[in-house]
Amino acid sequence: MSVKNKISDKSRVPPVRFASHRVIAVALLSLALQDTTGLAHAWQSSDGTNPAGQQSAATKRAYPRVSLGAGLELKYVGAVSPDGKFRSKYGIYLDSKTAAPVSDQTPLTPEETKARADLEQAKQDAIRQQVPPSIELHKQEQPVEDFQPPEHAVQIDKGHSVLGELRDSVVSFAYGAKPVLVSLQSVTTDSQNRVIVTDAGASAVHVLAHSAKHSFQIIGGPGRRLQSPRGVAVDGEDNIYVSDSKRNVILVYDSAGEFVRTIGSYGEEGLLDHPSGIAIDGKAGHLYVVDPPLQTLFIFDLKGYLLARVETKDGGFSTRDGSTQPGGFQYPQSVLIHNDEVVVLDATRIHILTLQGKFLNEFKITYSADWHTGPVPGLFMDAENHIFVSDPGHGMVRQYSHDGQLLNTFGEPGNELGEFNGLAGMWADSSGRVYIADAHRVQIFQFSGTK
Repeated sequence: MSVKNKISDKSRVPPVRFASHRVIAVALLSLALQDTTGLAHAWQSSDGTNPAGQQSAATKRAYPRVSLGAGLELKYVGAVSPDGKFRSKYGIYLDSKTAAPVSDQTPLTPEETKARADLEQAKQDAIRQQVPPSIELHKQEQPVEDFQPPEHAVQIDKGHSVLGELRDSVVSFAYGAKPVLVSLQSVTTDSQNRVIVTDAGASAVHVLAHSAKHSFQIIGGPGRRLQSPRGVAVDGEDNIYVSDSKRNVILVYDSAGEFVRTIGSYGEEGLLDHPSGIAIDGKAGHLYVVDPPLQTLFIFDLKGYLLARVETKDGGFSTRDGSTQPGGFQYPQSVLIHNDEVVVLDATRIHILTLQGKFLNEFKITYSADWHTGPVPGLFMDAENHIFVSDPGHGMVRQYSHDGQLLNTFGEPGNELGEFNGLAGMWADSSGRVYIADAHRVQIFQFSGTK
C-alpha cells in the first residue's frame, strides 16, 4: 500500500486572537480538572470480588454506588469521555457539575434530563465554534488506515508548520481535545487494559489506552475494509475481532490494528447476513457469532473454519448433530461465554447453551431494542452466574438469576454520572471491573464488598 502525505501549510497562518486571560484561566482550570490518577490506580488494581443480588423494589441509580445485597456494591469509578480520555469520577464530577453532588439532588424528570443534555450540548458546540477552521484540535488517538485493495491513501491529514502545530496544541489545551467517540456499539478490554469499542457513528474501532500516544483508531468508511462495525472481541494474543454488519463478515486485526484476515466468507460466497454480537472461548479457541436475520449462532475456530450452526428448526434448536431441543432464536443480538456456557440474548429471551450449542435453559426478559437500528445490547455475567442485560429503551441495566428471576435494576435515562443515554454493549473483566458503552462515552464501575 502506498501512502502519500500532502503538506498544505504553504503560508503563514495569521495568529488567532484569543483573550490571553481567558486562555490562561481555561488552561489552568483544565489542568486542575484532569484527575486521572485515581482511575489509573483503580484500573490496575481491584479486590477481585463479584456481586450477588437480591430482590429490589425500585430502580436504583448507579452513582455513586448501587447496593446489590449481602454487603456487595457496584461503585462508579470513572469513564472514558467523548475525547477518548480516561477520567476518574472526581475529574468528571468537577468537569460536569457546579451544583450539589448527584446523590443530593432531586431526581429529574425525563423532560428535564433531556433539556439539561440539550443545553450542555449547545454550550459545548458554542465553545468549539469559537475555534477557527484553520486550527485543528488534537485527537487522543492515532489513525490506523486499513484500505480495501486496490484503494490507497492520497491524503491522510493536513500538515502544519512547527508554529502551526504549537498553535494547535495551545488551543487544544484550552478548549479540549476533539471528540472521537460518536455512537458506540460494543466494548471489551484486552490483556493490556486497553478499552476497545466499536463506533457505528464514526465507522471505526477505537483502541483506547491511558496514554494518548498508545491509543489508536482503525478507520473505516468508503474505500476501507471496515464499513459498519458492531460486535467486538479479543483473543489470547490481543487480536481484535470485529463483526461488520454491512460487509457481513468478521474482520480480524492484530493488537496494533493491522489487518490479519476475514472470517465468514469463502470466495464469492458468504455465510453471514448482518452479524451482530461476537464472543471468544479462549480455552478452546472458538469464535461465536450471532446473526439476527438468519436466527442463527455460528461457531468458528479462530482461523475461520466453520464448526457448527445453531439455528431454529421445526420449532427448536438444531445443532450440528441434528438434535432438536425446546425454544428457538428470535433475532439473536448478543452472545457471551462464561463458565463453559454460551448465553445468547435475543428479542425476548435469554438462552443458555453448552459450548457445543446444546440447549440447557431459557427464560423471558423485559427488553426494548431494535436490531435493525439500535446498538448491540449489553450482556455480562458475574462469578455467581447472575446475568446482567442492558435495556437501551429504558436506560437501565437488569440483573437476573441464572434461572431467570429478576433481582435488581439500576440506572435511569440521562447524561449525568451513572445515568444512561444510549445504552449499548457491556463487558466485565476478570477483576470485577464493568464497562458500559453509553452513546459517546464508556462508563466504568467496580464490584466490591463481601458475600
